Amino acid sequence: MTRRAFQPPRAVFALAGAVVALVAPGRAWGEESAAGGGVPPAPPTVAEARSAAEEVRYVPAEFAAKVEPPGGESGKAAARPERVSFPSPVTSPHESNNRAYFLHYAPEKESKTLIFVLPFHGSQNTLVEGLFARRFVRAGWHAAIMPLAYQYDRAPAETASGALFLTDDLAQTRANWRQSLLDVQRAKWWLAKERGIEHFGVFGISLGASAGAALFAIDPAFEAGAFLVPAGEVEELIWNSPYGKKIKATLLQREYTWERLQRECRPLNPSTVAPLARARAARMFMIAAKDDEVVPRATSERLHAALGAPRLLWLPGTHAGSLALVGRYLPALVDHFEKAFAAGPPKAAPGVEGGEEF
Repeated sequence: MTRRAFQPPRAVFALAGAVVALVAPGRAWGEESAAGGGVPPAPPTVAEARSAAEEVRYVPAEFAAKVEPPGGESGKAAARPERVSFPSPVTSPHESNNRAYFLHYAPEKESKTLIFVLPFHGSQNTLVEGLFARRFVRAGWHAAIMPLAYQYDRAPAETASGALFLTDDLAQTRANWRQSLLDVQRAKWWLAKERGIEHFGVFGISLGASAGAALFAIDPAFEAGAFLVPAGEVEELIWNSPYGKKIKATLLQREYTWERLQRECRPLNPSTVAPLARARAARMFMIAAKDDEVVPRATSERLHAALGAPRLLWLPGTHAGSLALVGRYLPALVDHFEKAFAAGPPKAAPGVEGGEEF
């Protein structure tokens, strides 16, 4: 069976230094979503969120990691990160994908704080993610660029980065999502044990932002999170986004309906586990695009509500154009992490899911 892969506009994302945003007026995505997808999903309950979180929560176990030092001059780790690879806790059909890794950027001065940087779906290299990682290092924190399943050289030979992550094989897509979340949590456990990191944050772009929101929800040890153009529901990307039209066409041939797609995607949706983060809403920062051509506006709004209405910045322009506007929000992004880390770890409160807000 030939799988149809979800293909976002990778080439535009690569223009991280562009000075002009790609603006697409168009009609409101919320209107298109209602017309194209039928009834929107019911808001997730806390009980449902807890159940879904248990499926993607990492159980610590010893493993052997391979550390490749950055090389070069001392004090240059921000430019030459070390690479730490390890066996994924999930076995996929492709050997290249079964070894996870992250690129660790270290600040010159001692720090016990690290921010994971999770790539956008079709990212081919660290050009974009490195921009954010190096800015976090300049702020005095460690940073770790962490490819998700089938990204970068985790993809099989002759396969584009990310091409096998979201396809019309929904069972494998769910497995890819679960593997990605478990890989990041395993990396987090190793960094705490072997590098003495005590405070963690997560920042993601597009697919990475969706994964970051889910990770922040299921793991209350994350003290800060920021999500750039995330999606709350996978079915919206397939059914109501032009970039999922090939997958949708294949599913329609299999007699899929909107309702069936919703049921099958719901367990892996960031919006489903999002209620676990509501009490920590002040520790999150969400950035969305007004004329997003990939992520329907309705799903951004539902994710925002499910997370407890954290700070939300609407950018003019498109999904890809959000990176051309990095100068508008990067200072606010760094300020957000500074304030969240300065507040210290969330304090657990009886009966309050995910701890207290600060």
